[in-house]
Amino acid sequence: MVMNRSGKEAAVEELKELLLGRQSVVLTDYNGLTVAQMYELRRAFDAAGAGYKVVKNTLCRLALAGTPMEFLGEELKGTIGIAYSDDPVAPAKVLAKLGKEMEKLTVKLGYLDGKKLLPNDLEALSRLPGKDELRAKLLSVFNAPGTKMVRVLAAGPRDFVSILNARLRALEEG
Repeated sequence: MVMNRSGKEAAVEELKELLLGRQSVVLTDYNGLTVAQMYELRRAFDAAGAGYKVVKNTLCRLALAGTPMEFLGEELKGTIGIAYSDDPVAPAKVLAKLGKEMEKLTVKLGYLDGKKLLPNDLEALSRLPGKDELRAKLLSVFNAPGTKMVRVLAAGPRDFVSILNARLRALEEG
């Protein structure tokens, strides 16, 4: 597909807007994946609250120029797909899970809050809990003192009723 100059400029701006401000960006090589695998990959990213976009290397290099992610341009060779998210762990988790199923899917390089991530770093990142898991843990920490307090306050009346029931059974039997 041939693009005119204004179309290319619009594509570069759209890509720049899509990537800038994202906490996590990962470059992948999808060469050799089937259409069904690409569909599965995109659905997995959607379910994780992330996105996945196949890009033209030259346009992507232009979009990254002058940004903190400019170093990603070094790896723009071959068939490139970009995974992006506001959740720093989501793309790494999806790629770690699907990378086992799709042998042809390879991770090239990543970006996380201004730092360059190599494939080994992304593997380690995939083992961390995501935002939702961390929120759930934090919520359970906040709820624990209140729950314990209610149990302590309810213990007195509950134990008193248990004693009365035991005494009642003892009087009925004896």
